[in-house]
Amino acid sequence: MKVLGIIPARKNSKGIKNKNLKKLNGKPLIEYTIESAIKSKINHIIITSDIKSLSKYDDDKRVTFISRPEKLCKSNTEMNEVVDHTLKIVKKKFDIFVILQPTSPFRNYQHINQAIKIFSKDKKANSLVSVCEVPHNFNFEKLGKIDKGYLNCKTKIRNRQKIEKIYARNGAIYLARYEKYRGSLLISKIIPFIMNPKDSIDIDNMHDWEIAESILK
Repeated sequence: MKVLGIIPARKNSKGIKNKNLKKLNGKPLIEYTIESAIKSKINHIIITSDIKSLSKYDDDKRVTFISRPEKLCKSNTEMNEVVDHTLKIVKKKFDIFVILQPTSPFRNYQHINQAIKIFSKDKKANSLVSVCEVPHNFNFEKLGKIDKGYLNCKTKIRNRQKIEKIYARNGAIYLARYEKYRGSLLISKIIPFIMNPKDSIDIDNMHDWEIAESILK
């Protein structure tokens, strides 16, 4: 299968200033994702960004830098808008495309290759999404809202072992069949690609950053 990799990276970030270029354990955050993509079996990689300095990676024959327009670099820009813009520019035909967000530094080339392999074996699947198991203390059975100063939640307490496992998207890998994409990365018949908690770390704020840096050190 011909695979297109898309790395979306915008300059501004509310949680951490210049997050994608900020050095995590001595290396810019985005480089963890770029290096993993290059090592993987992805055929071609697109970096879509308003960070002009990332155009240096265009020197690699498998990497193309796309200067993303300002209107697609806002905090409320949807991922599907970025994907739509990228796919309109890319002229070559691919079977699948993979979204690799720079905020997942522990997602490596082996994860990418394994996800592609699993997806390629399932002809009925239209997309694949990386997930991790939700910690038992965040399971929906234990969640509640505060209503007029009192906690409104389920009154029955069950042992952790009896609570059904649920999974959450970790943002590391979104994979979709090219011909089935219609503006959403969550296409029917979604394969769950389960990753462990460490590899699922998604850097959104300084607390996440400190955890990631501590692990890398």
